Amino acid sequence: SHDRAFLNNIVTAVFGFGSDGEIIEIVGGYDEWSARAKALREAQKPRKAAPPPRPQTERKKLSNNERKELEDIPKTIAAHEAEQKEIAAKLESADFIINNPEKIAPMQARLAEIEAEDERLFARWEELDARA
Repeated sequence: SHDRAFLNNIVTAVFGFGSDGEIIEIVGGYDEWSARAKALREAQKPRKAAPPPRPQTERKKLSNNERKELEDIPKTIAAHEAEQKEIAAKLESADFIINNPEKIAPMQARLAEIEAEDERLFARWEELDARA
């Protein structure tokens, strides 16, 4: 019949052809058969591969924050150098070493921190300068 509402109300099972030509039975009315047929068609369609993600291009210009960071890096490095000289002068002083032996280890640790921070700053400076 062409009346699908009528079919849905009176039909309890539908016989139809499967994807490989065999006859299959679907319990339910026309809507169930239609849904099954649609699922079979979708399963047979070749899937389109998703387009590969576009590579993110590195921005050429510096943002305002990066520009300010680029300007501040030399100042920070200069401050670190001054602090290193101050600590080195204290550690070279025999008077300081004799009178403050408990401060030697923290000062050496601070020197190591400054060196590590300077290495990071120089790398960042080079990166920002290359993009500027």
